[in-house]
Amino acid sequence: MPAIQVQRLYRNRCGVWCFRLRAGTADSRVSLGTKDALAAHMMAAKINDAIEAARASGMSQKNPKLSDLNIDLAALRRYELDLRNGVAKASDAEDHARMMEAIDRIGMIPGGWPASQPVPQPVPVAPAVLASLPVSKVAEMWLAERKQKNAPRTVYAKECHWKDFARRISGDVEVNAIGKAILVGYKAALLAEGQKAKTIDNKLMTLSDLFEFALSNGHYTAGNANPAAGLFILTRAERQAKAQKYQPFTSGDLAKFFEPDAYKRGMAEPDFYWCPLLAVYSGMRISEATGICQRLSGSAVFWL
Repeated sequence: MPAIQVQRLYRNRCGVWCFRLRAGTADSRVSLGTKDALAAHMMAAKINDAIEAARASGMSQKNPKLSDLNIDLAALRRYELDLRNGVAKASDAEDHARMMEAIDRIGMIPGGWPASQPVPQPVPVAPAVLASLPVSKVAEMWLAERKQKNAPRTVYAKECHWKDFARRISGDVEVNAIGKAILVGYKAALLAEGQKAKTIDNKLMTLSDLFEFALSNGHYTAGNANPAAGLFILTRAERQAKAQKYQPFTSGDLAKFFEPDAYKRGMAEPDFYWCPLLAVYSGMRISEATGICQRLSGSAVFWL
């Protein structure tokens, strides 16, 4: 069976089909109460018809709220569909016609459903197509791309942040199953652990980057908004104000640090001995100095 492409229809992490409608800043979701793709298709089609009718009557391009639509969701959920056993019941003639049209459109039965055959023969149903990729797969692609644009240290930090988030969610869920509520819960857990605001914001910024990648590349289709948006604790100005600024060491400080006898006693290993000397005399970053020392480690000339 091909993937069902119906506007505003998606499947949650439990396999239940749901309907989602954005009206202004409001984001409404309602469970259709079924795991059957065909039943969900027909229910969503009927709700979409009601939305278009409401927009046409109001002479507005904006969506109405689900609560404003005159739709009996309980009645919609009473469709009885079991194509394996030839059961297909609707509430009235109009719904029955909609059911026949939907079956033909989806291609559940090759050649359509003949009107002369009220009870169809059982037809094998193919497994439903996943609504979205596993979040781990999306994260893998995101990190691979970030390695092309971010420094190694930044990529490493993002990977650590992602792993911290991944270990707190239940399994390798589809990326579409991760909504704002899950991100809010993650933030609350970090706050409960006593983590600093800047640390929490750094982790949320990493997740925001992940979902921005997923949105831009069509992997996250549960909505048009980044679920991490608006969750940061500090503003950019507040983060800058809290940043710890460093001043250069004075000549007196350097003399204390590199006092020959004390330095030799404290820096007995090659990596400890050479890295600060390389940094202070060359001005290179400490990560660059340690990288050189690591490459030279074990060399016969390392202590020359």
